[in-house]
Amino acid sequence: MKKNTVITVAAAVIALLAISAVVITEGSQGVHASALEQAQKQQLGLVMTVEILVFAVALTVALVFGMKLLNGKKESSAQEKAVNKKGAAVTAAAFIAAIAAVAAGAYLNKRFCFSDTLIFCVLGTAFLIPLVTLGFGVIASHAHAKRINDMRVQEMIDLLNEKRELAGETAESSRKKLRKYRGLTYAIAGFTVVCGVFLALSNGAAGSRLGYIPFSVIAGMYLTVGLMRLIPFKTPLRFMEGDKAFVSGAEFPKLYAMAEEAAKEAGCRVKLNIALCSSGSVGVAIYGKTVLLYADPCLLNLLSEEELGCVLRHEFSHIASEIGNTEEKYYNRVGYATPSHLFSWFQDLLFAYPDVRYYLEYSLNSLACSVLKEEAADKAMLRGSGKEAVASALTKVNYISLYDYERPAREGLNDYVSESAPKDLITCRTEDLKEQIEKRSEFWNELLMKELISRSASHPTLKMRLEAVGVSAPLTLPFGGSEEYVSEVRKATETFDGILFEEASTSYEDDRREAYLEPLETVEKWRADGEPIAPETYRKIVEAMRTLGMVREAEALCRRVVDELPEPSHPFAEMELGFFALRRYDDAGIEHLYRAAEGSSNFADNAYEQIGFYCCLTGNAEELERYRRLAPEYAQKEKDLVSETGILRRSDKLSKECLPDGVLEETLNYIRSVESGEIEKIYLVRKTITADFFTSVFVVKFVNGTPGRVISEIMDKIFSYLDTTTDWQYSLFLYEEVKKAAVERIEGSLVYSKEQ
Repeated sequence: MKKNTVITVAAAVIALLAISAVVITEGSQGVHASALEQAQKQQLGLVMTVEILVFAVALTVALVFGMKLLNGKKESSAQEKAVNKKGAAVTAAAFIAAIAAVAAGAYLNKRFCFSDTLIFCVLGTAFLIPLVTLGFGVIASHAHAKRINDMRVQEMIDLLNEKRELAGETAESSRKKLRKYRGLTYAIAGFTVVCGVFLALSNGAAGSRLGYIPFSVIAGMYLTVGLMRLIPFKTPLRFMEGDKAFVSGAEFPKLYAMAEEAAKEAGCRVKLNIALCSSGSVGVAIYGKTVLLYADPCLLNLLSEEELGCVLRHEFSHIASEIGNTEEKYYNRVGYATPSHLFSWFQDLLFAYPDVRYYLEYSLNSLACSVLKEEAADKAMLRGSGKEAVASALTKVNYISLYDYERPAREGLNDYVSESAPKDLITCRTEDLKEQIEKRSEFWNELLMKELISRSASHPTLKMRLEAVGVSAPLTLPFGGSEEYVSEVRKATETFDGILFEEASTSYEDDRREAYLEPLETVEKWRADGEPIAPETYRKIVEAMRTLGMVREAEALCRRVVDELPEPSHPFAEMELGFFALRRYDDAGIEHLYRAAEGSSNFADNAYEQIGFYCCLTGNAEELERYRRLAPEYAQKEKDLVSETGILRRSDKLSKECLPDGVLEETLNYIRSVESGEIEKIYLVRKTITADFFTSVFVVKFVNGTPGRVISEIMDKIFSYLDTTTDWQYSLFLYEEVKKAAVERIEGSLVYSKEQ
């Protein structure tokens, strides 16, 4: 990209220098021009040329630096880098156009002698329109966001339920709103481009009285952000190159032929790429005119050739609706294919209002219509297959979900027991999956017929899907198909085994240390010490046992905590007991999770989510009703109060904190016991949230240069202590993360200093 940028900017400089020369020549050829006028025009041309050169060099440096900044992050994917390169190219083109327009404006003014009043009116108008639009947009988007934020949780739930109930009737109304907001975005983008052009032209016409560079930069920015929305970027496929999970048609001709046939039946004229994955499913994603089909070999080992054909028809039915859906394409383009660039911040602000309205309307409509879309895709499965094959395919997909749900509660499961990376991870998982299906299919079938649909579900229940295709109960057909199909499924399993082995081998030693050896050392040391339990340390032991697959011992330790330790230390233990119980379909886990949520807001979100999922899964209508009554109450409290305990701002109501007698001394003594001089200062303040709710805030400042791993370990220990030894409401922050809150300005806030 650096080379291309330099070449394009250099070409632009040469072209613009030629334009400048024309301006100079035009000025020097006036018949009645005096020598002084000619000299002034030549001087103007020289100044302009120098400014263009300086601007071009600055642009080149900015583009190169910007690309390094955008792509240099370790977390940036190849896809993001490829998209951002397009952003740099558009930015370069926009600035080249801006410079050219400046030169053209200078030339036109020499030719037609525009009045200064006209020039500065055009310049001011072109400069202000995008800024005024931005200001109105930011205010309007904040006002709309505030309206949404001020809604009570129950109101939001009712709104979504209403949309779901009327999804079919309101679809056209939603599409009209989406078209309106999309059109508003294009209008703003178009006006911004026009303003950029006129700003550059009037800047050139104004001459060196204002200096070319400042307004040229602004004109280039306007052109960049406008073009970014007007150009229909497509997600690049370069991120697929070199990915070993992608398999070719030459290697798997049968799978490709089946996918291409399903695409053709759905009316999708697209290029196809197939990748192996471990998601437990078969799915598709569209990138421009290319479709990525990803498949888990474990599922392929369950699906017969006819069943896989059903699944492929289902997935390509979704793709067919996406290809013809303008709003979905726009949503994906803006969300995933718009490049980051030097002026992304300005672009985000300029389009804030239409984007906020569009994304919210699109998300609500998509969720409301998701079940209807799935039902339509299920009907597509029947083309070319019998209803038994469709039912069997749907049943097997659900089996994998139940297998994954139950797996964490099974005893002795740990993937890092072996001293070397396993060469047959997928093969072993497939065999275990088949074994569990054989043992538990009867129970799973009964369970799946009891399932209740969640209010936030994106898919119908299996019972609903089976009834839609004319089948009364789950069923499974034997695996099989043509010799070529069976061979390719076996080959896919072996191929993915090899891919995972190669990936694991590069870091297996470190991964095994973290996921097996260190937890094992933690448990063995605890045993050697006599198996003690303390509020601030037991969690680490339980987590180590859970990692090792020591489920029974982890539960036993949690029960000891509940029986022997003070109540403030119970929430994590209750959370673990509830987690394991629900995965064995023991309703007692529900009460454990409610107690965990009531005891600590840190576990409440997860606890309520698990309870809701479990009640729907098991068809427990009575408990589901209770959950639907309590969950909004908790969510409202979380929104109004608890969420504020995790934020610290200068605008918050902060004051000196006085903890109960002896508590601060005990807390500081503990903190000193878990650090070795890494902490420089500790501040303590009170944040008052409402008249009857506050939190005591500890802010920890570490010595410069303290390794991140050490900081994380110490903060984890402090958090565990504050969270488990008392029911007092505490908050904990790193000083660097809340520096703007200026807690040091609160009198008496400094409670510990390394220097003292």
